[in-house]
Amino acid sequence: MPTFIKPGFWEKTKKGYAHWLNLDLLIEQASVPATLQQVLDNNHDLVQGKNFQGTGAGDGNTGSNINSFGTYSAQNNTGSNINAFGSTSAYNNTGAHVNAFGNQSSVGNTRNNLNAFGYFSGNQNRGVNVNAFGSRAGWNNNGDSVNAFGFEAGRSNGISGATIFSNDSMPSYLNYAAASAAITIGAGASANCTYLYYDQTTHSIGAVRI
Repeated sequence: MPTFIKPGFWEKTKKGYAHWLNLDLLIEQASVPATLQQVLDNNHDLVQGKNFQGTGAGDGNTGSNINSFGTYSAQNNTGSNINAFGSTSAYNNTGAHVNAFGNQSSVGNTRNNLNAFGYFSGNQNRGVNVNAFGSRAGWNNNGDSVNAFGFEAGRSNGISGATIFSNDSMPSYLNYAAASAAITIGAGASANCTYLYYDQTTHSIGAVRI
């Protein structure tokens, strides 16, 4: 039985309730739907800390505490405490405590405590406690406690306890004089910054401070 008050939200005469406010109809038309479309999708239940956004995101996931954003992100994931941002990120991941930011990052990762930032970073990683920053950084890494910086830094690495810079991100100079002559504001360097380089004479990492 409809609930009415008068005056206000007028019913159409053809429905038989002229000049009265039908509260049931008002609530039905004014209220936000109780569920989101994502909840209606497969496994998009927003329980156990699961939040999936994107086509196929989280399909087949069995982990808990998951934030998955992007097409097929966290699909078939079994690890818990996962942040996956990017298409196919954390796809088939089995490790826990993983942050995967970038398309196809951390795909097939099997170990815990991985931070992968960049396209394909941390892909097929087999090391624990790994930080991979840069496109393809840490790809197929097998070392534990690894920090990899730059394009393909640490790709197929097998050494544990390593801090790795891609040669693309670490220019090489004969010595400090050559480096300081090349790394200048006039050449495009940023002020108030320190630039690292490989010193060919001392076989070590040097720095030019601007």
